[in-house]
Amino acid sequence: MSLAALKSKLNSRKAEQAAKKAQYIKPERLKPGKNRIRILPSWQKGPDGKPNPEGDFFHDYGMHYVKDKEGKLAAVYVCTDKTYARDCPVCDAVREGVRLAKDTGNVALEKLMGQAKSTQRVLVNALLRDSEEPDKPVILELPNGVFESITDQIIAFADEGVSVVDPNEGHDFIVTKSGSGIDTEYSVAVAPRATVVTFDEAKITDLAAYCSQESEQGLLKAVRATTAVTGLPEPATLRLAGPSGGSKATGTEGAFITPPAASAAPAAAATATAAVATGSVLSTAAAAADEAEAELDALEGEIEDTPFEVTSEPVEEAPKAAEAPADDLANEISASDDDLDDILDGLDDL
Repeated sequence: MSLAALKSKLNSRKAEQAAKKAQYIKPERLKPGKNRIRILPSWQKGPDGKPNPEGDFFHDYGMHYVKDKEGKLAAVYVCTDKTYARDCPVCDAVREGVRLAKDTGNVALEKLMGQAKSTQRVLVNALLRDSEEPDKPVILELPNGVFESITDQIIAFADEGVSVVDPNEGHDFIVTKSGSGIDTEYSVAVAPRATVVTFDEAKITDLAAYCSQESEQGLLKAVRATTAVTGLPEPATLRLAGPSGGSKATGTEGAFITPPAASAAPAAAATATAAVATGSVLSTAAAAADEAEAELDALEGEIEDTPFEVTSEPVEEAPKAAEAPADDLANEISASDDDLDDILDGLDDL
């Protein structure tokens, strides 16, 4: 294998590992009160290596949080309907559960199935301008109604020849959140003055890769957690198919690759190669990160679509949930990525 081919292969692996690591990032959400945010341009690059002005800068997104009969979180899985606009076996299982609950008058079951429904959300890369790290790109999860209002503003400015998401001539959005639960309300405004923002482009997340969270194991777990509560058979639409367009989170084609069992060895030997070490960390990180982040999302309660109204009432900031250990897992993965960096650097020296 030539040096050029070897470098290309290793760089491809680094990109795959970066995509996997990105999936362990917990998206930020709007906090109560005023949120000054700057939506960043597309993660897709043009021929010049710079962000493609016509590329995607958002991605639809939805998740199922399925609880058991005791109300404990049993499974978390991406909703393929909300994320890719195609059939979702978990949605089908939940709908059948709701139908059964209504037919039998089982209020408790209907409530439980209602909590397992997914809610339409939209992900963007953004800067939280009023945070402690105002220049650090983060994944921001927006309610669908809020994003629709932002979209209207982006189109209105585009009609005047202004790109609101441009780092040099763009504008911040001010989103105000008040109330809680079904009484949550949002208002959206655009900062009148254009501002220049600086940030590390390498920190922008490929949202298409982030949303590619499908797996055979996860799908079966979510569907069976639902049918375990309802007692109904698995839906006829249950089938194993890759994400929209046929690509998977692993970057391969065809059938799903089943994640390693929980009993697999937790780490590679210290003398293993960089590739083996990275794969071993990822295999253990996946299960742990899923459980930790799922529990955090469960603490936030049922996610709901909310009315979109302006409100001026002051709101006390909600207490923050405990941080998941996903950052520690990401750091472990980064350490293995450093090994690949060393290999590539050595090749450059040849």
